[in-house]
Amino acid sequence: MRSNRSSSKFDGSPVPVREGSSVSQMDGSCFGKPVAPDAKYTDEPAAGLRPPLLPSFLTLTESEMKDKYAELTRLENERVGLSKTDPQWARRDPDPLLDRYSNIHPWAGNRIKLHVPEGVNDYINASPVSLVSTSNKQSDLKAGVQDKYICMQGPKKQTVDHVWHMVWHELAEPYTSSPGVVIMLTPTHAPSPNDPTRMFEKCYEYYPVDENSPPLIINESGELGKDFKGMVRFVERLPGIEGTPIEIRKLIMTIDGEDGDEKPIYHYLYPNWPDFGALAEENVESILNLMKISRETNGSGENARLVHCSAGVGRTGTFVALEFLLGELEGGAWEGWDDSEHAIQDPVYETVNQLRMQRRSMVQAFEQYAFLYEVCRKRWEEKYNVPCIGGQHTHMAPTANEICVNGNDEDVDMRLGLSENGREYPDAAMRLRGVHAWKSVPGSVTAVECLRSGFSLAFNLHGSCLPVATSWEEEEKERLGKRRRYMSYVLPCNSPQEQFLNPRETAITHSPTPRSTKKRGKAKKKQANPRFPMAAKPEFIFVPGAWHSPESFEPTTALLAQAGYTVHGVTLPSFGAQPPLQNFEPDVQAVQDVVHEVLSSGRDAVLVMHSYGGVVGCESLREYVSEAESGNGGGQQQQVRRGRLRRLVFISAFAMPEGGSLMAGFGGRKLPWLAVDGDAVRPTDPKEIFYNDLSPEAAAPHIAAIRHHSYRTFFSRLTVAPWKTIPSTYVVCEKDNAIPVQGQESMIAAAKEAAPSAFDVVVRCEAGHFPFLSVPEWLAERLVESAK
Repeated sequence: MRSNRSSSKFDGSPVPVREGSSVSQMDGSCFGKPVAPDAKYTDEPAAGLRPPLLPSFLTLTESEMKDKYAELTRLENERVGLSKTDPQWARRDPDPLLDRYSNIHPWAGNRIKLHVPEGVNDYINASPVSLVSTSNKQSDLKAGVQDKYICMQGPKKQTVDHVWHMVWHELAEPYTSSPGVVIMLTPTHAPSPNDPTRMFEKCYEYYPVDENSPPLIINESGELGKDFKGMVRFVERLPGIEGTPIEIRKLIMTIDGEDGDEKPIYHYLYPNWPDFGALAEENVESILNLMKISRETNGSGENARLVHCSAGVGRTGTFVALEFLLGELEGGAWEGWDDSEHAIQDPVYETVNQLRMQRRSMVQAFEQYAFLYEVCRKRWEEKYNVPCIGGQHTHMAPTANEICVNGNDEDVDMRLGLSENGREYPDAAMRLRGVHAWKSVPGSVTAVECLRSGFSLAFNLHGSCLPVATSWEEEEKERLGKRRRYMSYVLPCNSPQEQFLNPRETAITHSPTPRSTKKRGKAKKKQANPRFPMAAKPEFIFVPGAWHSPESFEPTTALLAQAGYTVHGVTLPSFGAQPPLQNFEPDVQAVQDVVHEVLSSGRDAVLVMHSYGGVVGCESLREYVSEAESGNGGGQQQQVRRGRLRRLVFISAFAMPEGGSLMAGFGGRKLPWLAVDGDAVRPTDPKEIFYNDLSPEAAAPHIAAIRHHSYRTFFSRLTVAPWKTIPSTYVVCEKDNAIPVQGQESMIAAAKEAAPSAFDVVVRCEAGHFPFLSVPEWLAERLVESAK
């Protein structure tokens, strides 16, 4: 293993936690008050001395915390906006195989690079994170200690080898005395937001679980280089701390050719941290225990600990920030803070900002951010034996008229209550002291109102949104009559949309935010009671046009995700293909795969097609249409395809007849704004053609994201016209310069002539070719209507 060592020099020895361990237990009466006799700080002030004053940053009101969180959001949006011009904030394109979520990934300038041979992909979704105390008032408890972590996403099946490759190299020193420490803050699976009877993966089981688990063979395929092969085997399950859910496993890792070198790995699983942000009060003690025992196992603290949840930013960032801040507090760093040169600083704010500069979106939700202040304040009161000044945790019990800020964590589901007046029944989003706030709440604001009033940089290309957390699990229990106390928060903040990535699809799942819509008259009254949502909403499948990826839909898909819909964005193989495709079949197959996956799992779908996406989207349904015409109901009654296509939505998209092709639609001639280079084609003036209704600044990142398209796909001919038999909507974009309004109307007229029932819904908007970007609110509402 020596030959694989990194450049860092670490000291320390493993300290496994066993029965009778000297690891101190936590006093259940407080948040993290050690009762070990060798504690290096005192919990009570010396006799006759007044306890130090509580620092002013721990007395912030909720409104002040919101302001600070909004500023953190603004700074992050600013960094994201510089990603094309500033190398420090550069972002890699999502990797469908290696990224769990398409916009949760490291800054390109601060990522772990695998030690692989030249020419082999060195990418893993992991970031090195370091936090160093800036105070000169630290006690021996923190003196000289640098808190080092590696924060990563929850491993996928495709990344298991990558994770263990990283563990061997990054947690390698000193190889004889310091183990690897891995902290897992998520269960492997959770109930699906749309269907609680189905489980979905949050983290692949990348480690051997027990003595019955076979050894895990690492890099058996040689993907990471032929010279690196190894094995991870289970050794024993260690007793944790009584009364906590912590699971501790000792593993051993060996590498072929490294004779005699065995790397002990201590794997800590903490499954009780909810997706929705902060820990419940009764679970705080157990997470503090996890911090303590993992530090002690890690020895001197010089060796980085590997921490992950599902996305590796929400719970992971909160864990790292809280551990660091409590270490500062226990070391005396904040005593006399308001009288020091640091008085104008807020350590909580500064710590989160430090983290976000090293890994995007760390401490992802406001609830998590407020949780940091609350735990630190409670610990201060306990450490210095001062009266409690704050009552219950602000993140758990706001007053009846308070609506607190919150954001979505890794994979919360978002349901959007579309009310008649914009303020009624924000679905499961508003819960005040365990009571549903279905009616207007004083002081509450809708997402649309927030957007209009300029709160945060909402719904931009980079996935910003107005996220709100709710518990679909609690809602389901309540629906069954098992009412439980629950609280969540509503107010605008920024949180990246976590987009589930599979090789050919992107699925986004978030939690709800209330929005306003136009009144819908009597039809609205026919909707189901919003307190009892449909068992399974249809899923949206988005097919982009030429030159674009699913990210071009993000402002609109973010809104749909908030409405509780799962959204799949198909990345077409023709997007930047090298060499360019010779026909549209790979694109057709990519769409077909996603459609089949959704329908065959018993879920309904709405297929949304844009521009060229109308061609390949329609052709992807040839099997579905064939079955429908043969009397099999489009396969809806078959076991292999239980779901149904509720509707097709063409957004300024090509609706071609059987036998037609895109080039035929062009009249057999190349359009003047197309630049053809061999088999590749690009638009010559994308700002004017695609983004004429956006400002130059708003259009710039979208233009930069354009890739060449495969020209030969324009000549492929369709074999089906599914709009003849499947209910279809056409969204006419009246300012479109790519497919002028006359062309859109001609296609609708021709379709109705061929099938009078075609395009039973036609809606119009004052937008260019990309209404997803210019009118996302309006378009999201139309799409929600199409799903009914």
